[in-house]
Amino acid sequence: MTEAEWLACADPWEMVAWMPRKARGRKFRLAACAWARSFGPGPDGEEWLTTAERYADGEAGPPTWPSGTDGDFAGTLVARWVRYMDAFDGWTVFGQAGPDARAAAARLIRDVAGNPFRPAAFDPRWRTADTVGLARGVYEDRASERMPILADALMDAGCEDEQIIGHCRGEGPHVRGCWVVDFVLGKE
Repeated sequence: MTEAEWLACADPWEMVAWMPRKARGRKFRLAACAWARSFGPGPDGEEWLTTAERYADGEAGPPTWPSGTDGDFAGTLVARWVRYMDAFDGWTVFGQAGPDARAAAARLIRDVAGNPFRPAAFDPRWRTADTVGLARGVYEDRASERMPILADALMDAGCEDEQIIGHCRGEGPHVRGCWVVDFVLGKE
């Protein structure tokens, strides 16, 4: 895959298959949770998705959908995705989605993975109380609308990296696992 293909790709499976295995775990689990949230988590799905996100961050065991229930579409997708990411057995949740849903998932993967052809360098001096506090709020509250404020705080801290600032000011999506927020929080 070339950089131009990565930036234009609308097939998340192609993107995931191209990435090195060690780069897939946490970030793609969080992207799958965000993708499932876009369908609406359903009546029991919010608690399940929160557990799935905690699992991605190493704060909980793998979520399991209660046996004997159909669950909801979003929860089922993420359950399969989590199992897929753990086993990498060739099953893909994205293969069952329509083209619009796959394109949305591809945008989420770009949000969490960034541009692997031009990885940004993050200066630890940019981790000020303001930037860390803002990033933590974006992450914990799923408050992507605060990303432009994070861009301002990063600039105040001395960041002039166009890729980082541009991502913060861009349309998004911005979800848990966003590569810039992870840099600020030291999760990268």
